[in-house]
Amino acid sequence: MTTKKAEVETATSKEEKKDEYVVVIPFYDGEDKKKEYLINDSYPKPASKKVSQKRIEQLLNHENGKSYIRKK
Repeated sequence: MTTKKAEVETATSKEEKKDEYVVVIPFYDGEDKKKEYLINDSYPKPASKKVSQKRIEQLLNHENGKSYIRKK
């Protein structure tokens, strides 16, 4: 029984893997000092940068009907 408890604690203590995105339409990120993103660049740069889920959604489903990024 002790082993199962340790397994559960280990599983929950691991950091949840962040989704990774790639640029499909080049753009300048107006919310990040106009940083340039080219096709096939990872989003965000650097990968450790924190970006809100709202911003991810904006780039996945922009109001102009385009998707600037997609999941890897």
